[in-house]
Amino acid sequence: MAGQAGRTGAGLSNTEMERLALTPVTVNLSDGHARMPLDRLQQEIVDRLPTYFDRAAAEDVEELESRLVKALFRCTSQEHALRFRTFLTFSASSSLKMAAQVCRMQGRSAMLIEPVFDNIRHLLGTEEVPVVPLAEQDLVTRVAEARLTRSDSIWLVSPNNPTGWTLAEADLRSVAHACARSGALLVIDASFRPHSKEATSFDTYAVLAETGTEFIGIEDTGKTWATHDLKVGVSVASPEIASTMHRLHDQLLLNVSPIVLALLADVICDTSKRGLEKLVRAPIAANRRLICDAAARAGLRIVHRSQGVPLVVLDVSPASAHKPRSGWQALRSLGIDALPLDNYYWSGTHQPNGGEVRLPLSRSRGEIELAAQRIAKLGR
Repeated sequence: MAGQAGRTGAGLSNTEMERLALTPVTVNLSDGHARMPLDRLQQEIVDRLPTYFDRAAAEDVEELESRLVKALFRCTSQEHALRFRTFLTFSASSSLKMAAQVCRMQGRSAMLIEPVFDNIRHLLGTEEVPVVPLAEQDLVTRVAEARLTRSDSIWLVSPNNPTGWTLAEADLRSVAHACARSGALLVIDASFRPHSKEATSFDTYAVLAETGTEFIGIEDTGKTWATHDLKVGVSVASPEIASTMHRLHDQLLLNVSPIVLALLADVICDTSKRGLEKLVRAPIAANRRLICDAAARAGLRIVHRSQGVPLVVLDVSPASAHKPRSGWQALRSLGIDALPLDNYYWSGTHQPNGGEVRLPLSRSRGEIELAAQRIAKLGR
């Protein structure tokens, strides 16, 4: 990457920085995709790939889609979603793009949570959807007091990347009721749901059905199951939105590969049998402890422990520094690729100090140990 932006990260989007890290300096802690090593039983499922390929031509794609969707929503305790239309895409970003297109087609503006991963803001901007920020800390109050209309939409990410903020059941009901009264569209990106005890403790779609709001829910496999980006984004749409989503989906793709559907269904079913806590959350918790312990030894501030998402946010500027340095640069100098927090605050109402960085935890124990050793050096 030529020029100052390539050297400091300034002016680059999150995805551009993640792309730089695909050929990592040493440790790629940039993207939030699941990159944990598979255990023996998971590897046995992956070893079946040749048989999935041989069976693909004979498989009924609708049955494979149904099996995958049932596996996902049963694993995450969201079975009420099965009562609504679902649309499968290549990724959560594809699902988000369709939701942004719905807003454009229906002439809706968007109230978007902040901080948030910057591609959502970019997708809305590409569709020329007017956007205003909703800060996490006062989101529920702001929505309840807003004079919403049918030309509005509320965009939430729960659990949120990078903070781990998660909308509680009572707060979801409050927000959904406000949307239902006005006809505003509620869009919820729950891509990190399997990582969160709170987000799986109640059925989001049962609450949405009860309130009668128009909604689009977005779920993802790529943030949880480490299948090298063989993944599926799933959109769940209320009846009023489903026909529009259907037209948009038809323009995007015919179907997700049956090989991917069969593989993921088996992987997710295995997780249901053995438990999200054991297979997903416990390894992430162990990695979180390593990073937080290293930060404590170095005297670095933990900005967000981000419980409920496989991330932690640190301020890697030493407490003694008079002028905070670029956290992105500081980590790169030690052979670690990560994302600065700057792009998450897209409205300009809050400015991170430049030292704050987001560190994904869905990595091997060895990678996290190496990163922790290097992070510990930052405070010296």
